[in-house]
Amino acid sequence: SASPAWFVERRHPGELRRQFENGFALLDDIATYKIRAVRTSDDIHILVLPLPNVPVPVPSSELDFEVEGGAHFDSDEDPSLGVDFVVAAERLNCVTAAALHLLFQHYSPRQVIIVARDCSGVDQLEELGNVSCISDFDYWGTEAGGLFPDQDEYDAASSNRCPAGTARVLPSWLLVIIRCLTSVLRLDISHRFVDISHELLILKPWPLWRRVGDDGPAGVVAMLQKQHLEFQYYHDVVRELIGVDVVDPPGFGTWTAHHMPMDRRYAVALVKRILRRLGGPLPPDLPPAERAAFFARAVLRWVLPRRPLCARGPAEAPWLSEWETYASFVRSTFGAPALAYHPYGRYAGLRLDVGAVLTLEEGEVDHLDWLMLEHKSRVADTELCPRLAQLLAGIAPGAARAVRSFHTQAS
Repeated sequence: SASPAWFVERRHPGELRRQFENGFALLDDIATYKIRAVRTSDDIHILVLPLPNVPVPVPSSELDFEVEGGAHFDSDEDPSLGVDFVVAAERLNCVTAAALHLLFQHYSPRQVIIVARDCSGVDQLEELGNVSCISDFDYWGTEAGGLFPDQDEYDAASSNRCPAGTARVLPSWLLVIIRCLTSVLRLDISHRFVDISHELLILKPWPLWRRVGDDGPAGVVAMLQKQHLEFQYYHDVVRELIGVDVVDPPGFGTWTAHHMPMDRRYAVALVKRILRRLGGPLPPDLPPAERAAFFARAVLRWVLPRRPLCARGPAEAPWLSEWETYASFVRSTFGAPALAYHPYGRYAGLRLDVGAVLTLEEGEVDHLDWLMLEHKSRVADTELCPRLAQLLAGIAPGAARAVRSFHTQAS
């Protein structure tokens, strides 16, 4: 049936799991819950939610926790506050408004810099705080196609005209990945900063940094993805690019978390490592945009002859991952304490396409810590924004108001 199905089960405390499309989180003290199957055009999303008036268990403290190596985060001195956030977006919409409102509410960033293909609508976001936007063209100082070594292949992949027997990797997706590795080359940002997707809504905050001795705060990333799919060869490409094996956290979790607390020192060291392996250092005295473009061209010139945009199979495709690359380099070079993580399952969330938002009902996200809204399908803002505002009203009323405000002004 295409209509939602509801199930209620009772079990002993400690036996339950809340299962989402992308994984599970342990529920130690809930004896009653419901499962809802939401059918979309090409997927079925499974939601398992506590019934009303049943308390949702949380860790002893959301800010005090043990991390790898025995280091402890001091919630009385929160180093998550006041750093810069760099937000990746294809375009600015009401999802962006919700994401930025939540960032300012939870983390009080010094500034938020959005890098987007189109910056239309940024004026409507400036009322949220110190927000600016830089277009892809201004970021690189050139059209995107000028960064790719084979213009014909770029045109074919961009327009979905790859040869028969091959499948394309979108050049725009590849550039977003590389862009995240060049923030320190292009932008005037804080010593510590967070790179994050505008599709990730942090409904309830988690610490992004912890203090490590005299070295100051180190990043802590939340594991939001259970595992890679079998056809995703991210680990192979990281190994080829930086000469380091990816080591995922034990159990479940990957470094593809759609957010990453980053340290300028480590990010610069990673750029130098990659360019050294590719055969040429960064030329001195380049302007910021040219520095970023030089790095992008060097990486694409090395990766794409080996792993083309029009690939004959997944094993040959350019599976670049900015987060896997940064995390693997930092932990292997500077030690595991330089980048810690919140274990997979500590923070519950749902990852789905924006089209599925229209099928959710009020209250169904109220017990989540995060919501990932991927823009794979095209949904009119006139449908998406009012529904998103309704869904957020219970758990994040300020974000719901930001959604309505952006949509009203855009209309």
